[in-house]
Amino acid sequence: MRSSWLLAAALLLESLLLFHRLDLLPVWGDETFTLRVAPQPLARIPAMTAEDIHPPLYYLLLHAWLEVPLPGTPLARARGLSALWVLLATIAVDCFWLRRLSPPDRVRFLALWTISPCLLLYGRMARSYSMQLFVACLAVYAGCRMLEAPASRVRVALYAGAGALALYTHYVPGIAIVAAVSVVAAFRSWRGRRADLVRPILISHAAMLILYLPGSPARAMRCSSGAPAMPTRRPAASSWSRSSKWGSGPSRSSLVKRFPNGGYGWQVCCCRYC
Repeated sequence: MRSSWLLAAALLLESLLLFHRLDLLPVWGDETFTLRVAPQPLARIPAMTAEDIHPPLYYLLLHAWLEVPLPGTPLARARGLSALWVLLATIAVDCFWLRRLSPPDRVRFLALWTISPCLLLYGRMARSYSMQLFVACLAVYAGCRMLEAPASRVRVALYAGAGALALYTHYVPGIAIVAAVSVVAAFRSWRGRRADLVRPILISHAAMLILYLPGSPARAMRCSSGAPAMPTRRPAASSWSRSSKWGSGPSRSSLVKRFPNGGYGWQVCCCRYC
């Protein structure tokens, strides 16, 4: 019971921080692209995202989300969806990993996670960052479970599906997870002189590739039915990129710029200690 209350308290505080004044900051340059693509017809979205070298899944889900009659501007509603992905990621991290920690360690992690300025800033953007975080948690956990029981077809299939989902969300987490799981599998095979990990790794990664091919940018461009080309030049950075308005100093520091697109080094650690 205490465990459930701790997660509930963290989610409540996180919700208050994430959903408070979603339209506080002006539109960021990349958010302009999101708001331009998401309202388009579903058939045109894959080709339009391929012009900008992005997978289509986030934009397709956002399109459906914007169709829901919710109050607020399209920008606020798009940021609201990003905030929901953060809450789902919090639940995933806690259920998959934190409950194995001692109660004090779990409390400290949830406290730092919930009030992280980096997570609060990028978790509210109308971009796929927070969805990447959630999907990456699923894929890393599925990869860990597969490494524990490589003979299980169910675990191999779940890892392949989660990895393909990550690739459809963004290339960086998908490729990083494939690399991390492969490195851990190679290390375990070398250290234990076991070959039972080779086949499931090859099968799962081949399945990911097969599942991903229909949604690849090249495929989307070939299937395009007159979708307009997106401009390669982005709008000038808004005041968001110059000042976060939540405190002094630049909001896009070197630490923040690495989250979440480049912040997947923790995956190797998760695979090691799962």
